[in-house]
Amino acid sequence: SDGSLVSEDKLTKAIMCSHFDTKQVVMEVRARELPVTDLRRCAFTQATKETAVFFLDSMHPDVVYSTNEFAEALNFSLGLKTGAGCAVHSHSSSFGNRDMDEYGWGLNNVLNIKDTGLRTKLHNLVITFIEKAALSVGADFTADLKDFIADKLPPGGLELESVLGKGSSKLNIIPDFKVGLEEDEFCGKVEGGVELTFDAKTVSSKKHYLGPFNLRERAVTRREAEVPGDYISHGVRLDGVLYPGLEVAPGQGPIERFLRGLAHPVQGAVVGAFGEISSNMRDVLKYIADRHERRFASLAGVSLRGKGGRFLWDLKRRLTLLSIRGWARLRLARARQIVGLCSRPDLTPDVPQYDPCALLASADGLHEALVSATHPSMFW
Repeated sequence: SDGSLVSEDKLTKAIMCSHFDTKQVVMEVRARELPVTDLRRCAFTQATKETAVFFLDSMHPDVVYSTNEFAEALNFSLGLKTGAGCAVHSHSSSFGNRDMDEYGWGLNNVLNIKDTGLRTKLHNLVITFIEKAALSVGADFTADLKDFIADKLPPGGLELESVLGKGSSKLNIIPDFKVGLEEDEFCGKVEGGVELTFDAKTVSSKKHYLGPFNLRERAVTRREAEVPGDYISHGVRLDGVLYPGLEVAPGQGPIERFLRGLAHPVQGAVVGAFGEISSNMRDVLKYIADRHERRFASLAGVSLRGKGGRFLWDLKRRLTLLSIRGWARLRLARARQIVGLCSRPDLTPDVPQYDPCALLASADGLHEALVSATHPSMFW
C-alpha cells in the first residue's frame, strides 16, 4: 500500500502458504465426509506438527527403527491395516477376543494376555524420557511418588499396593512425577513457587478416538481432562476400602479431602496412539526447554531470546518418535505372543502364520501402502 516492492522470496512464501492452507481446508472437508469409524479419518484428525515428523524426518540418532517397526508404525499412522494386526486377526476366534482388528487397535488395548508388562514399559519409557530431560537442565523433578498419600493410610502397616489392585481395575492414585517451579519460572499458565503433580497417560482406546467428535479436538485432550476427576473418584473408592467403618459427609473422606484440598490438582500429561502429545505434556517440555535456554544464555553470555526453540522442538520430536516406535514394538511383540499361543494343530491350514522376520508394510509392499493412503477420495 505504501508503494514498496515485495521481495520475491516473501511473495513466493506467501503463495506457498496460501496453497497449503487451501489444501488443508480441502483435506479437512473430505475427512469430514468419511464415516466417523473410518481409521483414515481418525489418523488425519489426530495429526499434529509433532506427528508429522514421523513422515518428514523420522531419522533421529536417539530413535532408531527396525524395518518391521517402521513398516508397522507407518501403516498404523496412515490408518491402514498393519502387519501385526493382520497376523492376529485370523486367530481372533481361537484367542477368544474378537476385538483383534487388522488395524492394530486390538493389539494396543488387549488385556487378557500376559505380555510381561509391555504397556507399562511403554508408559515408563515416556516417564524416563521426561525425567532425563528435566534432570539434564537441573530441574526440581521427582518421579514415582509412592508416598503421595502415605500419611493418609490407616495405622497397621497396610500395603498400599495390595489395596490398589491390579490390571484394569487398579485404583490409580499414585502420580508419576512432580515438578517444583522456582519463583521466576512458569509451566503453562502456572507461575513459580509451587509444585505441580502429573500423571502420565498413554491413550489408545477407540472410545477416545472414534466418534462424532469435533474434527480439531484431540483424543489426548479428552483423556487429559479426565485425570483430575479420575483421581477424585479413585480417592472416594479408596476411602471406602481403607476406612469401611468411617461415616463421613460426602467429600470428607481422608484421601478425598486431601485430593480436593490440593492447590494444584493432579493433572494428566498424555501421549496418544499416533505419538501426539497433550497440552500439559507440551507445557512440561516447554518448561524444560526454558530452563535449558536460561542456562545456555548464562553460560554463553547472550540474550535469552530465541535460544531454546530448537531444544524444545527436539524434545517434542524425540518424544513423538519414541512413542510411535513404542506402540509399534508393543503390537509386534503381542502379535508374536498371540500367534505363538494360537499356533495349534487344530487350526485350519489356510490360517496365515506370523513371520517375525518378514517385512510388515503389507502383503503388497510399502509403496502400495502409501499409494492406497493417498486415494483421491481422501487426498489430492
